[in-house]
Amino acid sequence: MNKKFLFPLSNLQMFSRNTDVCNVNTYSDSCEGIPKSAKREEFKLFTQSQLDMIIQGRLVRERKNWEKQQAVREMKINVKEQLLDLCLPIELAELVDYTNLHTCETSLQFIVQTFQDALEKSECRMTGYILCSERKDVDK
Repeated sequence: MNKKFLFPLSNLQMFSRNTDVCNVNTYSDSCEGIPKSAKREEFKLFTQSQLDMIIQGRLVRERKNWEKQQAVREMKINVKEQLLDLCLPIELAELVDYTNLHTCETSLQFIVQTFQDALEKSECRMTGYILCSERKDVDK
């Protein structure tokens, strides 16, 4: 069951990517030109108060992110409900800008108005009449 390999497995260090750094086994002799920081990793120690501040900062950042995601989720639900109330396709909700509440409302109004205008124009073209807005003026 002897398998022959293309390269001998006795010296796997030969295949390492970083050939400039000294060999771990020959640390003291062949590493004279390499700075001490590259020879061994130095660890930074934190006090409990520093660690608490780091964790607190991360928690605040994650809470803001979560609140923003929840706000966007609620805006999407409200937009879809409004579209359903107006009997418009729910797919239009993907076109709304959910940056904040004001931009959400204005973009929804613009999209609804544009979609209704397009429906009106297509309805008029299908029936062969002149534009519906002009037809309303004629009927008066």
